[in-house]
Amino acid sequence: DHFEILYKNGEKGKVSEIARTTSWAAYVGDITFEGVDDEPYVGVRAVSTDRCGEGDLPVSERQEEMIRDITLGQYYPEQSVIHRLDARTKILGTLLYIIEIFLVNSFAGFGLVILALGVLIGISRVPVRFIFKGFKAVVFIILLTFVLNLFMFDGTVLWHWKFLTITYEGLYRSCFMALRLILLIIGTSMLTLTTKPMELTDGLEKLLKPFN
Repeated sequence: DHFEILYKNGEKGKVSEIARTTSWAAYVGDITFEGVDDEPYVGVRAVSTDRCGEGDLPVSERQEEMIRDITLGQYYPEQSVIHRLDARTKILGTLLYIIEIFLVNSFAGFGLVILALGVLIGISRVPVRFIFKGFKAVVFIILLTFVLNLFMFDGTVLWHWKFLTITYEGLYRSCFMALRLILLIIGTSMLTLTTKPMELTDGLEKLLKPFN
């Protein structure tokens, strides 16, 4: 009939029901973490109408490890000024940040972005270690972006082997694009780290209401 989403913090933590859904595979949980050292265990229990067909669907050790490592999209509870801002303000600020990232065309410009981002992270009180912990999920995309740009530009040859050539222009562009992607991920993740999923949903709904 439905599924119960279960959660506990640590192997010996207290199991609690955080939600019920009829489609657990597409469910996005609103889990509030107490700190960066939390060890989340998430499980699913299938429940029939007569309660006779209950069964636990435990998350494997590999899935548990992935949940702990993927911090992108998670909410980090704090009582900072950034957390208390209206969700609509943060959504619009994030959109402006994305536009700014794509308008920057020099490393000096990125330096200013890094400075502003550092101030924002400091005010939000979200640990830097927690933010970068989530990069395990996207490190392949960053490396792929770097490698693809490395061999796509003609110019001053730095290294050549058979059909592979690395130029100064290619190396410059690779570093530039990789840095842009990293800053884009960090900046946009600050939105979800400082905004509860329900507040984010309500904010988007209010912003899009004039278009309905």
